Amino acid sequence: MVQSAEILQMSAQELETYISGIAMENPIIDIEDWNSPLNDNEFQKKIDWLNQMEEHNLVYSKQEFGDAEERDMWEVIGESQEEDLSQYLHSQIVTKNLTKKEYQIISYIINCLDTKGYLEIDLKELEKHFEILPEEAERLLFLVQGLEPAGVGARNLKECLLLQLDRKHMNAPMLRTIISEYIDLIAKNQISVISKKMKVPVDKILGEIEILKSLNPKPGNSFASKENLNYIVPDVTVVKLEGYNENNCGYPGRVLL
Repeated sequence: MVQSAEILQMSAQELETYISGIAMENPIIDIEDWNSPLNDNEFQKKIDWLNQMEEHNLVYSKQEFGDAEERDMWEVIGESQEEDLSQYLHSQIVTKNLTKKEYQIISYIINCLDTKGYLEIDLKELEKHFEILPEEAERLLFLVQGLEPAGVGARNLKECLLLQLDRKHMNAPMLRTIISEYIDLIAKNQISVISKKMKVPVDKILGEIEILKSLNPKPGNSFASKENLNYIVPDVTVVKLEGYNENNCGYPGRVLL
C-alpha cells in the first residue's frame, strides 16, 4: 500500500525512471517502448489488452473495495468528495411524508437553487409548470426553506437573513427592521443614516449589526459545486496480460507506457 501511494504521486517522467530502475534490478520485467515500430499484429494485440483493462479493473476493484470505495478512490479529488447542496437537500426530503407530485415539485425547486442556495426562478413559473395554485407553490417553497442549512431557498438576501432569525427563534424586531428596510445602507456603511431614520442611538444599531454578522448570507457556499469537480488523469496505464502466471518466472511481466 505504501508503494502504491508513492507510485500514484509520481509524474510520468518520475515513474518512467522508477520503472527503468526496477527493470534493471529484475530480469523478468521487460519494458516495451511504444514509440518503436510495430507490425499490425503486435499493434492490435496491444489495443486488445487496453480494451480489456477497464473491465478487469472494474471486476477487481469491486471484489477488493466495493463500488463506494472505488468511486472514492478514482472519481474525484479534493473538495469534490464533499456532498453538494442538491444532494444534501434531497437526502432530507426523502424523510418527509410527501405525495409523488409534492416530491417532484420540491425536487424541482431544489434543482433551481443557485450555488448560494437562493431560488433562481419566479414562483409563477413553478405554478405554470406544475399547474398549481400560488398558495401551494408558497407552501412547498416554505418546506424547502425549512431544510438545512438555514436560509436555503430564499429569493433574496433579506429573506435569507430573516429565515435564519426564524430558525434561531429570535424575535429581534429592531434587527428585522434593519434587514427589511435598511440592508442596502448597511452595505454602504451608512450607520448614522440608519440611526437617524430609526431614531435609535448609533451604538444600538451597531449592536444589532453584530448579531447580523453571525448570519450567513450565502448558505449554499459551504457545499461542493459539481461545476468545479476535478477528475484524476492518470500518468500511466498498467496492463496485466491474459494468460500470465505469476508463478511462472519464465514469462515476463510487461509494463506498457
